[in-house]
Amino acid sequence: MKSFLTIVIYSLRYKWSIAGATIAALLIAILWGASISTVYPVVEIVLDGKTGNIWLTEEIDKAEQQIDRLQQEVDQLQQQQHLDQLELDVNEQIVLQHQIERNQSRIAAERKALEWYRRMEPFFQKYAPQSPYGTLLMAIGWLLATSLIKGCLLIISTQLVARVAHRTVSDLRR
Repeated sequence: MKSFLTIVIYSLRYKWSIAGATIAALLIAILWGASISTVYPVVEIVLDGKTGNIWLTEEIDKAEQQIDRLQQEVDQLQQQQHLDQLELDVNEQIVLQHQIERNQSRIAAERKALEWYRRMEPFFQKYAPQSPYGTLLMAIGWLLATSLIKGCLLIISTQLVARVAHRTVSDLRR
């Protein structure tokens, strides 16, 4: 354990290289997430023969319908809670309250998604391809670009880690 701590102390002399390697690794992870999260929606859109604009409009409609449905459920549960307040035992009241709270949190999540969709609408109208084939080409271009960037960052990260390892070993030998 003492030898390990000595190595760590020696390697901390190269904190900028360690920080650079860590940042590169984090960027690689973010790009992996962005690449993977792009694939499913694009494939779904392309296989259905839709464009990004059509998909976004459908998602906005779904979110609005879901909010309306959940709000109706909350209203019904609240009415039931007020009408049956004297007849319900404590456990049933707690269950009813949990259902109301769960639906209210789902409404909040749907509103957040709806807000995001509406903010993205001008971007989709301006930049999204107008054909399913164009959408597929855009997705392939995105995946290619992120793969190239990930490759460059991986090389940088590997070089920085190797640099720290090499210099730490040299310091230990001295």
